[in-house]
Amino acid sequence: MDCFEILKIFQLFLRHFLSNFIKSLLAENPFFGKYVKMTATLQMGSRGTLTLPKKIREKFGLSGDSIVSVEDTEEGILIRPAAVFPMEIYSEERIAEFDAQNNAAIADIFKTQPA
Repeated sequence: MDCFEILKIFQLFLRHFLSNFIKSLLAENPFFGKYVKMTATLQMGSRGTLTLPKKIREKFGLSGDSIVSVEDTEEGILIRPAAVFPMEIYSEERIAEFDAQNNAAIADIFKTQPA
C-alpha cells in the first residue's frame, strides 16, 4: 500500500467521522438549528393576564383550555405546559368497598385452585 492509498483511506475515514460528528451535534445541541428559540414581549392586563403569541401556543400544543405551570426561578418567571390528572380522595366507605372486592377476588382464586 503506498502513501496515496493510505491518504485516500484516511480522507474517507475523516469525512465519515466528521459527518457523523456534525449530525450528532445537530441532534443534541439546540443551538445548531434543531431548536428555534422564540422570544416575545408581552403586556400584562389589568387582572394579571398574559396572552401567549400564537406561534408559541402552536409550538407547544396549547389551546384556550390548556393548563400551564408558573414557577418562580432565579432567572425570573418560568411558564411551561402542565399535565393535570384527576385525583379521587377515598372515603372510609370507598376503602371498605375496595377491601371487600379484593377479599372476594382472593377467595375466588383459592376456590378454583386444587387442594
